[in-house]
Amino acid sequence: MKRILLAAIFVFTGSSPSWAYLDPGTGSMMLQGLAASAAVAAGVISVSWQRIKHLALRILGRAPIAEKDPEK
Repeated sequence: MKRILLAAIFVFTGSSPSWAYLDPGTGSMMLQGLAASAAVAAGVISVSWQRIKHLALRILGRAPIAEKDPEK
């Protein structure tokens, strides 16, 4: 067991450095993806706000307030 642990430590600590490079374009694409995800989430929430509000009122046990029509 000691030999396996010692070999695992050697393999993980003795690895050679990686010469990977992420250029600024890749980071920019990642940020754009995060911004797009946030925009989609905000859009979904804003479109379905009435459903969410009605569900929350039903869960809390409060009746939704009926809107009064000023023309009637």
